[in-house]
Amino acid sequence: MGGRRIDVLGIPVDPVDLAGARSWLADVLAGSDDGRCRHVVTVNPEYVVAAGRPGADPFAAALRGADLATADGVGVAVAARWLAGR
Repeated sequence: MGGRRIDVLGIPVDPVDLAGARSWLADVLAGSDDGRCRHVVTVNPEYVVAAGRPGADPFAAALRGADLATADGVGVAVAARWLAGR
């Protein structure tokens, strides 16, 4: 993928654009890895806020454990770029 994950208020976001996500998915579907199931999430602002609420540990863990976490929305994308210093 595009590099190290960026932490947005405790939720990781992969620095990958649409082409990078497509490439990652194509590789997985082509079986170029170990063949295990994958977990892909789209991280939007509502998810980031919800994951930080008391009692949301299972939801936050699901987001953190994703194999691919893409930014879903300008807010998360801008925050990730800013946090990464780009």
